[in-house]
Amino acid sequence: MKKVILTEEQLKLVKLIKENTQFSDRVTELINEVKGDVNKIYGLLIYTTIAEIRDGDIDISETAQKFEALEDKKNKLDIKVSDFEQRYTKRDGGWPNTQLEKIHTDLDMKLYNLSPKLDALGLLIDALKPLSKLDEYGEKRGIDMHSAFDDIKPMNI
Repeated sequence: MKKVILTEEQLKLVKLIKENTQFSDRVTELINEVKGDVNKIYGLLIYTTIAEIRDGDIDISETAQKFEALEDKKNKLDIKVSDFEQRYTKRDGGWPNTQLEKIHTDLDMKLYNLSPKLDALGLLIDALKPLSKLDEYGEKRGIDMHSAFDDIKPMNI
């Protein structure tokens, strides 16, 4: 086995890269968790019927709260990646080495690609809220678009 002799500066750089690779792995894992949760909520909503929403079988306000929590997680990750950039970029905006710049760019792109999913899910939830007879506080809505159709009963097929 060959041994490699490093200077103190090289050793500091290796430790820095290792530490930030671990940071990158943790942030990537959290991004993937948020993406997975967004996908689960989307899958649940698109296979939910209007009747299930109307009758409260699927609580849209609860889904909206879960969505907001995911948005908060994503925003916290944005801050972590921004802090990473602020910590390591030089005054002129350059990076001390290309590996740190690559870590930042990869994380930034992963978060950037997550945004459209969150935006679309938010729009879907907003579109489905009026279908519910209940508002976020559990009270009847002022305008009930469903009662006019009370004469329609489910059919057994």
